[in-house]
Amino acid sequence: LCFVLSCYVSSSVAPDSSGLQDSDDPHGRALTAAAVTPDERFIDLLLTHLSSFQKENCRPDGRELTEFRTTTLNIGSISTADGSALVKIGNTTVICGIKAELANPPVEAPGKGYIVPNVDLPPLCSSRFRPGPPGEQAQAASQFIADVIESSELIRTEDLCIDRGKLCWVLYCDLMCLDYDGNVLDACVIALLAALKNTQLPEVTFSTETCSPQVNREKRRGLHIHKHPVSASLCVFDDSILIVDPTAEEESLTTSQLTVVTDEEGRLCAVHKPGGTSMSAEKLQECISRAVARQREIQKLINKVIHSVKAAQ
Repeated sequence: LCFVLSCYVSSSVAPDSSGLQDSDDPHGRALTAAAVTPDERFIDLLLTHLSSFQKENCRPDGRELTEFRTTTLNIGSISTADGSALVKIGNTTVICGIKAELANPPVEAPGKGYIVPNVDLPPLCSSRFRPGPPGEQAQAASQFIADVIESSELIRTEDLCIDRGKLCWVLYCDLMCLDYDGNVLDACVIALLAALKNTQLPEVTFSTETCSPQVNREKRRGLHIHKHPVSASLCVFDDSILIVDPTAEEESLTTSQLTVVTDEEGRLCAVHKPGGTSMSAEKLQECISRAVARQREIQKLINKVIHSVKAAQ
């Protein structure tokens, strides 16, 4: 008890010559000193560290501010799926599997099929995600992918109809992040596009005599891909510096994030901005220009991989 009391007394603030302590002022008002937590000190040090890099147009991983990480693509990764692809952007890894099922068309649209995307961010990809139902970021990513499919006309749901009002295809597009190191939306869009281009559906006819589908698994055909949307994610650091393809560390320190989706014609398909500070018209135009250039690079990569797979077969 004596030891505890002595520690408490020694740690208390002694009065100064004026008789005022740190908690008082001459007007009798209480002054509260803002305590700086270890996390805040770490963030301040990290911001200073990143600022020193960005003054030299360089980032901690050696990239320039407008340089994307190395992107690798592998298609046909899942043998049990109708189409699949695995994408790596730096350490961020996303795998997409397409599973097709037969169903009745919706009553309000008897000449259309369904496309059901789902993004999964499990705890195995990062400690920031917890087990259980999908979190807010996973739900937002799934909605973003659904918006991209609809706005870009990547696939027209009319092409999934087999017999009007009777039979159609349902495409379940499951995207799972295996390793999270930032910019998961770009990886999801690339994986989805590559997996859909890899998808082969069996020939199906609807028998009016038996009122049942006849599936011929020996004959398969690919999907009709109308557009090739590709996203480019960018961040604003310190309200002035624009960086592309942010890592998880950079995402946590940026003041604003933006994902721009364009197709092969340079058409703007979607823009996703999850809060943050506002962006000027000049910065927005620069983001769109970089997204257009990124789309060309990724489309060349996908075509090259598909061509090499076909040549190997």
